[in-house]
Amino acid sequence: MFEPYVSLVVYSRNDDHGGNLENRSRASFRTFIEQVEELEVPSEIVVVDYNPPRGVPKLAEQLRFPERSRFCTVRFIEVPESLHATTPQPGTMPLHNMVARNVGLRRARGRFRISSGVDILYSRELIELFARRALAPDRLYLINRSDVPRDMAQVALDTRNLNDVFGACRRRVMTKLNLTPGDFQMLSAEKWFELKGYPEMDPLGRYVDLILCRVCELSGVANEVLEDPVRIFHIDHDSGWKRPLVRLSELFPWKDGWIRTVVFKVGYYLDKLDFRKMPAAKAGVKALDKPDYQRIAAELASGARPLIHNGDDWGLAGHELPETVAMCAAGDPLAVNARSRA
Repeated sequence: MFEPYVSLVVYSRNDDHGGNLENRSRASFRTFIEQVEELEVPSEIVVVDYNPPRGVPKLAEQLRFPERSRFCTVRFIEVPESLHATTPQPGTMPLHNMVARNVGLRRARGRFRISSGVDILYSRELIELFARRALAPDRLYLINRSDVPRDMAQVALDTRNLNDVFGACRRRVMTKLNLTPGDFQMLSAEKWFELKGYPEMDPLGRYVDLILCRVCELSGVANEVLEDPVRIFHIDHDSGWKRPLVRLSELFPWKDGWIRTVVFKVGYYLDKLDFRKMPAAKAGVKALDKPDYQRIAAELASGARPLIHNGDDWGLAGHELPETVAMCAAGDPLAVNARSRA
């Protein structure tokens, strides 16, 4: 019987968020699938297609996979527009980040479940860690992200040898960020259920990943940052959340230059400090700001706020959501029902 050791849980919608979304997603899935196949790690990818836009194919139709694999199953779980309408700010936010993550985390089957994004490239050293089957059930695993240029999506799709892809990623790192845990957070299935997933308190998800880190610490779940050579590479893209200083840094040609990194980080941390000045806020999106996070963290530490925010219905537990199985691993009892094939 097929039992996934790891589940990679991501969320998206077919709205080309950030530009070139399809290729970024395909590049991410390729690096994960080919490596777990080679290293024989029973795995699954769970893609939450949240509030699919009207008039375009759903993700299960847009993204193509072979019907069979040896060690990896790919599933798409849809959150329809009618359910999104019941979440906060449905008119200004087409995607509730934390609800989307929780939908996938709750319905995944892996012993360990990764919350990540559709534009992340996963290093071989990380997959080798999975292959050793030595992950601890009482750890929150984190990886600091490295940003790489947006053309790395096409490089990852066109380059035959993934070692060459990751060599290029390491040479072309633009910035390294150590305050973005939401790009990779991994817990055992038991701990995700004990904590009832991410706090579903903020549609945009600002600071909620950090709140999860704090809740884990206070619950006796140590935060463990996986260090180099274990890496995740985030493919750069356009973003409505970036302020002008961050955008300015992207105009510079330096690939590894310290000047570009400094300019980017100053702009990035200014964004973190004051959400109200970001383009998203001006569009009407309400989200947690740094003072909100500091207040919540203090309340958690003092006991003034319960550690568990969600109820038993976290991750839309009471709803039966449409599911499409696009690719099936050998021995997986699920049946392929996707309409598109590679």
